[in-house]
Order: sequence, then C-alpha cells, then structure tokens
Amino acid sequence: LCPSMMGWPNRRPRVYVRCGLEGLAPWRELPAIQTTLAAELACINLTESERVELRVSTEMVRMYQHALDIVSLDDAQAVTACFTRAYGSSIVRSGSYLAGPDGIRRFAPAEIGRLLGFPPKWNWPADMSTRRRWQLLGNSLSLPVVRHVVSHI
Repeated sequence: LCPSMMGWPNRRPRVYVRCGLEGLAPWRELPAIQTTLAAELACINLTESERVELRVSTEMVRMYQHALDIVSLDDAQAVTACFTRAYGSSIVRSGSYLAGPDGIRRFAPAEIGRLLGFPPKWNWPADMSTRRRWQLLGNSLSLPVVRHVVSHI
C-alpha cells in the first residue's frame, strides 16, 4: 500500500501483512483522504534561519537537476517521493525537495513527519540533530496507511 493511493501527498509504498489465529475483518476499500501538500504543511512554521539551513545551493541543483524530485506548494497535484534515512546526506534518491521563492530547499523534519501523518504538534528531543531526525523518519511508516491496516484487525 502507498499513502498516495489514498490521496495523501507522499509516496511510500510498503508491504503490510495482516494475519491472525481467528478470522480478520473483511478488507475495506482504502479511504479517500484527498489532501494537498500545501494543506498538510500549512501548520508547520519554519523560522528564516531554518529555511536558510535547509537551502540547497544553486550549483548543487544545477549539477543534479535531472535526478532531483522537486515539488511546489503551488501544485495541487504534488506528491513527494519516499524520504529515506539518507535524506540530507545523499542528494539524489533520498526524498523530494521543495521549490519556493528563495530557491530549492530540503524538507524540515517536522514537514516530513507531517507528510508521514504525524500530528502537527509532534515534538522531538531538543538536543537531537536534524540529520538524526531525518534518519529516524526514513525508517518510519505512513500513519494514515497503518491506521487503515490496523482497523482490519
């Protein structure tokens, strides 16, 4: 299952197995959530210094332009790529980048958490680095999909 199949703006295809000793509830159709990237990130307010820290240099964007998945909040159909634990250390195949008025930047951990379905008020330990947060999120699951799978048990 993938959250994008439910209308959630993130691709994170995973195999989910449900089993039990007794009968399981019949499988129901995936719910249609139909939200947008802009709507999910609207509750995340980054400071200017955070935005600057996340910015990707123009030279780096030019060098890897054909391999980067760049999305925009203005695109109602935008769906981000799967964020991996290598996000922030590998420029390609580790997640999407956000285009904005100040250029291209990485997604903040709070934004990635939101795209995985974490609540807007989700907090990390204050002393945890951005890179460590990206690593942990890269090993996470999509909560909207997990909710649907668990509802069948």
